[in-house]
Amino acid sequence: MKNMTERETQRQIVDALRRAGCLVCVTSNRERTANTPGTPDLFVWRAGRWTALEVKSPSGKLTAKQSALVESGAVHVVRSVEDALRVVMC
Repeated sequence: MKNMTERETQRQIVDALRRAGCLVCVTSNRERTANTPGTPDLFVWRAGRWTALEVKSPSGKLTAKQSALVESGAVHVVRSVEDALRVVMC
């Protein structure tokens, strides 16, 4: 199986979460945005709570700002559909 890009992985994660009944807000896209550097890729609403997800490929690395958010517990790093479902559905 070929290694997927972060964009391909993100697309699969968004589709799976929406099929599971989640509301998914995508903050990352190919065009320039006004997001603050380090903003998570996805905000997911399920069962009365928001979960912030940073999508990375298996070899993808976090920026310093992303790392700080992950270390604070505010953001979860996911590298697959299974990772995302595990974080959001718990």
